[in-house]
Amino acid sequence: MTNRELREWLGITLADLLVYLAVAAVVAMFFVSNPMAEVVLAVLGVVLAVAACPIGMKRDPDVSNFTNSVKLASYPVCVLLVIGAIVIHYLQFAT
Repeated sequence: MTNRELREWLGITLADLLVYLAVAAVVAMFFVSNPMAEVVLAVLGVVLAVAACPIGMKRDPDVSNFTNSVKLASYPVCVLLVIGAIVIHYLQFAT
């Protein structure tokens, strides 16, 4: 296992940072009571998650085919999870 592959699996790459920031924005939605702030956080979460896709899904020749396949599948799943959390927030918790 290379150093690059280890960083991918530990989640310490730039694309992972964008996903973490997206998740933080969506989690913050559940704690604010200002509707405008919720909308801004929702948009920020989606934008960050989508921005992570081209960075994280890019094929890396230094890592294994399995790791590249996982990267290819996991970033779109993160976008779907962020969108799902936003939908749940507005269906269950929004006033």
